[in-house]
Amino acid sequence: NIPYRKVILSRENIFKRDEHRCAYCFSSKNLTIDHVYPKSKGGTNDWDNLITSCFDCNSKKGDKTLEQAGLKLQFQPFKPSPFYFMYSSYKNEVKWHPYLMF
Repeated sequence: NIPYRKVILSRENIFKRDEHRCAYCFSSKNLTIDHVYPKSKGGTNDWDNLITSCFDCNSKKGDKTLEQAGLKLQFQPFKPSPFYFMYSSYKNEVKWHPYLMF
């Protein structure tokens, strides 16, 4: 049995979930966290409203909604399960198997 563990909402876990890519343009440089629905308009700090964004896209969006800023999400934010991160790390290890000597 594996004990249930809750995934903590943190900056690093949001980056991991989004694979260190901007949710608007897929850039991996100058990453920040953005509220999909702006906090100034009642947006919340939860998994479904927080995404990884590059500085340029985040600045362009500001406190506007996606429609007002003319931006489109490339993927939908979601609350990951503990198994999501376990599978992601396993998936990365498999890429190295051909280069390892057993």
